[in-house]
Amino acid sequence: SGSMRYQDDESDVRNRLEVAKDEAIRFVERRDNDAIGLALFANDALSRVPLTMDKSLLKRVIQEIELGFINPDGTLLFTGVL
Repeated sequence: SGSMRYQDDESDVRNRLEVAKDEAIRFVERRDNDAIGLALFANDALSRVPLTMDKSLLKRVIQEIELGFINPDGTLLFTGVL
């Protein structure tokens, strides 16, 4: 959502989106034998990567995420879970 542009820690220049992307990549790197998919959500939801074992693909797609891929006006969590 649009709130992901905010910076929470004055000692860290990254905004919430950058922190989330870094943590998502760390998560992917630790999952050796698990298929992982990626869904983006805010006001709408978008299935970005179906379940895959291709960790390089997942990390590349995560790194490319930017605000505005989908409407950032709101956070409808249920759209990302469905």
